[in-house]
Amino acid sequence: GQFEQAIECYQQVLAFVREVGDRRGEGQTLNNLGVAYKNLGQPQRAIDCFQQAMAILRDLVVKNPRVLKDPAPGVGIKTLADSAVVLSISAWTRVLDHGAAQGEIYQAILEQFRASDIEIPFPRRDVRMLTGS
Repeated sequence: GQFEQAIECYQQVLAFVREVGDRRGEGQTLNNLGVAYKNLGQPQRAIDCFQQAMAILRDLVVKNPRVLKDPAPGVGIKTLADSAVVLSISAWTRVLDHGAAQGEIYQAILEQFRASDIEIPFPRRDVRMLTGS
């Protein structure tokens, strides 16, 4: 059906954006592939796409000049919340660079998410009003 066609298209786009070195496009496409696989009932494929997207976040952290190379920074899943996958970033910096590095990394992540059309979920509540008979 439609999800299989979407996956085929996203795979073609993924090959192209990788060829031209478009990391933002790669992140967006990986996210979209993950959603399509999840909707097809293929959670492992969705997880694979998510892990590739996580690699892009690692790349952003590693490229920050304030982050020390040793010990190597890490990016992972902190917890699975009601409406979100909570990520954890651990990176060592010089004490004086900690605040600036944290702000720069968060800014880069937000910019990358926006460029990739990755939305930050917010809890949603549905309220039904019932009338008595």
